[in-house]
Amino acid sequence: MFDRVSSRNRDLESSCQCFTKVVKFVLIVDDVYDLYGSLEELKQFTNAIESLIFKWVVCKGIRAT
Repeated sequence: MFDRVSSRNRDLESSCQCFTKVVKFVLIVDDVYDLYGSLEELKQFTNAIESLIFKWVVCKGIRAT
């Protein structure tokens, strides 16, 4: 039964697993900063993430739908 899984489904499964790991990591980092970070550190962290996301969106040419 499972031998008939197409390669496209395997790719999708792999992408979903990778995405899930990234989301878990971001949530853990966010929780740590919420507990131990000062307000100034949190502002800097937020600015860095927003800048990273902006650069990624601009470089990749991703459009919001």
